[in-house]
Amino acid sequence: MNSVELDLWREKLEAAMLEHPQHHLDWRLRRDFYLDLGSDVFARRFRGWLAVLAAQHVLPLVMYRLPYEPQPFRELDACIRLLRGMHCVQDIEELKDESYHWRGSGVGRDLLTGEALLNVDIAAFTAYKALLEVDGWLNPFQWAGDVRQGEGYFVMGGTGTHPGERTAEEFTDEQWAHMAAVGDAASCAAVASACSAESITCMPERLQQFWMWWLNDAWRLAEQLAAPSEELYRERETNQDVSLDGHVNDPLDGFPADAKDLPF
Repeated sequence: MNSVELDLWREKLEAAMLEHPQHHLDWRLRRDFYLDLGSDVFARRFRGWLAVLAAQHVLPLVMYRLPYEPQPFRELDACIRLLRGMHCVQDIEELKDESYHWRGSGVGRDLLTGEALLNVDIAAFTAYKALLEVDGWLNPFQWAGDVRQGEGYFVMGGTGTHPGERTAEEFTDEQWAHMAAVGDAASCAAVASACSAESITCMPERLQQFWMWWLNDAWRLAEQLAAPSEELYRERETNQDVSLDGHVNDPLDGFPADAKDLPF
């Protein structure tokens, strides 16, 4: 997808968000965008950087209320290393499993009072969702059609709908922000930005502020980062770093042939 097509999508997404009475950016429209974006190296980097920037945007919430917790930093460090074709300190599958169970332990609680902090919990979850996207999730809403919500529970898979259950067609990001298997990092970041510690309900003005940032500042920066100079993606510490296209990078790729004989 070229820059003109990207900008047309950005304008379409922004118009839809502004027209929505509560300023939700319809997840189905984002799903269509991810599908249209494709799966080439640029698309994967662009999608990945959008996810990372969303997670970084709400990271101050986590840092302020959970200053002792390193897990979101581990996840974002792995994201950035993957996007830059660098060697990851921890095995990615191991990190994803660790992060999934860490989030399930109820991380968003005040250290002193034990009080649940819903916005902090979702903000912390955003880094995990970003890791899933960077590690190869081409469409975070691929399995959306298999999800239903009942009173106090979610169901994924199976057949039929029980009385009182809602299907994914009725969902907003307030539902996707709770699910590990479906939904993008942007959904978590949007809800974390717009809800409160006590309620998951999003405040429209805050939601609009987040999406305007995501569709403008984050979008432009992700586009720049997805097509950087070769030096940004060259890791000099090892000659066995793998880029997003599966290529094993030589730290001296791109230099003149005789540069490999230079003493550095």
